[in-house]
Amino acid sequence: MVDPKHLKNFIRAAEAEAYDPAFVLLRGKSPFQKNWQKRRPTLEEAVLHLRRDPENSAIGIQPSSIGCVVLDCDKGDGPADGAKMVRQRHGDVVACVTPSTSGRADRGHVWVRCSAPDAVKNWKFKLEDNSGIDSVEGEFRSIRGQVKLTASALQLLTDALANIGNIEEASASAFKQMRTSSLGNIDMSFSRTEGREANEEDSHLLAERL
Repeated sequence: MVDPKHLKNFIRAAEAEAYDPAFVLLRGKSPFQKNWQKRRPTLEEAVLHLRRDPENSAIGIQPSSIGCVVLDCDKGDGPADGAKMVRQRHGDVVACVTPSTSGRADRGHVWVRCSAPDAVKNWKFKLEDNSGIDSVEGEFRSIRGQVKLTASALQLLTDALANIGNIEEASASAFKQMRTSSLGNIDMSFSRTEGREANEEDSHLLAERL
């Protein structure tokens, strides 16, 4: 179970960077409340939820609330390799990598800082290395998704927030270009958030979502 003290430390680290973490109360991996996307449980509500049923209760978070989009890697060579693929192409945009609750090395989460995370939907994605041999697949998690917080993930995210100002931001269009479709893979390359064009495209994608 997540330690309430560590949860409080995480909130302090997020608020220091002007983020308002959107927690999700979970039973297992599923949201405990209806309309959870619009809720903002307080620290007190989160702690009460955890103590109510320690074996089954858990806390998740909407990644967009801390300025990130998560690559939920569930197929391929794993999140560590996925993070390398992202960094090789796009620079230092990865905030951290957190393990899956299953403990499997080929599954987990890559937290990528994004300039407009609310514009990113739960699209499927695929990343390949330069050789085309190694790859990682899964789905994005942002404002419409949530990621369960384990004790280790919470600590990794808390540490990452302390350094978040040194991490570059990927544009929202980056993730649109990484996604896959029924017609095959879309171009996997994407640009960093540099200049007016990237910012204008982010605004356009966000307007589409709203």
